[in-house]
Amino acid sequence: MAMIGRKLWLLTLVLVAALVFAGCSNDNSGGGGSNQSPSPTDTSKADSDCKNVVDKGQTLATTVASFLGGQASANEVERAARNFTNAVDNAKSTIKPQVKSNLDKAESASKQMVDALQAQPVDTAKLRTAASDLAAAIGAAATIC
Repeated sequence: MAMIGRKLWLLTLVLVAALVFAGCSNDNSGGGGSNQSPSPTDTSKADSDCKNVVDKGQTLATTVASFLGGQASANEVERAARNFTNAVDNAKSTIKPQVKSNLDKAESASKQMVDALQAQPVDTAKLRTAASDLAAAIGAAATIC
């Protein structure tokens, strides 16, 4: 039963990562929003920051899955979490205000992952929950990015 749960959890992470990537790859055409358009420089910086957050989030999700499968160390997960947090911090100055709360939630989930890794023994249930929270927050942010 535990193996089935782990595989389902991994599949969920992969699907959410694909959703996040699709959301940030969106050209956002189709109208709506304000009449004032951001400058091309602002838009490309925001797009670049969004893609960086997605990339670091996917790396973190993959590293957590590898850790749970015995293929990565806790240090690797912590490094991926740090890289993700740095990407989020960099993106906060360029992204839409609506996205910031989702990135705050993602950052909080990332910190919970690190806390779960530092527990002795590692709190895998808390790690899975935090990874799920991270995936949900990143997915929500990507739909707005």
